Amino acid sequence: MVALTKLHSHFYQPSQTEAQVRGVIEDMLQDMANLSAYEVEDACAKYRRNGANRFFPTPGQLIDATKSKFDDVPRRLQPFNPKEFEARGAHHGPLKPIGQILREHGFERAAGKWDARAYLSESQQ
Repeated sequence: MVALTKLHSHFYQPSQTEAQVRGVIEDMLQDMANLSAYEVEDACAKYRRNGANRFFPTPGQLIDATKSKFDDVPRRLQPFNPKEFEARGAHHGPLKPIGQILREHGFERAAGKWDARAYLSESQQ
């Protein structure tokens, strides 16, 4: 609430009453309930620092400001499935080496570096 109130003071609107400002901020807090206080504060700072912004933001603009440029990057690895690791003995056969898993998902260079690192650590023992 503090971050939104401070942001509102940067985009002053003299025609709004204090009750209207409170109502807008309460609505924004409800719309952004799934964000942490840190994310809201960071989004307010990003919005305030952008010279193109001339008016008080909508909740959607602030929510968009919390998104990382990496959020929409396609992932080649399968998502983590905790059920795979719930019970011991869930794996049939030996575990795959990390280098093999990286290769299976198209990370050849990383697999080569991992294999070299594993080889060096084995030879030093």
